[in-house]
Amino acid sequence: MNDAVGEAVNRILGENRIGLAEAGRRGGRSTRRRCSAGPRAADGTRVKLEAIRVGSRLITSREAVARFVARLSAAPGAAPAPRSPAERRKAAEKAGEELDTLLGTAGGKGVPND
Repeated sequence: MNDAVGEAVNRILGENRIGLAEAGRRGGRSTRRRCSAGPRAADGTRVKLEAIRVGSRLITSREAVARFVARLSAAPGAAPAPRSPAERRKAAEKAGEELDTLLGTAGGKGVPND
């Protein structure tokens, strides 16, 4: 079990556990879908309801429902969404090109243009 899953299991088991039916009464419908896919927050990131499988049941906690609602209710721009590796690479390449232009170097090798 990886660390993130182990932390989620321990966190939920240490809180006030509830089944998805009760979570649905507290947090709206489609709680199973909220655990697997999750709706999009205002900043575009997916927010999933924390839940663990115990036998054939999915359980969550009252505290997890509160965290879920808080993350969905966060003001847009409160925390920027993490960029994907491809987005980071493109941003780094663009910054490198801009730096080459400013420094007058060729091909990012630090060699001045003649």
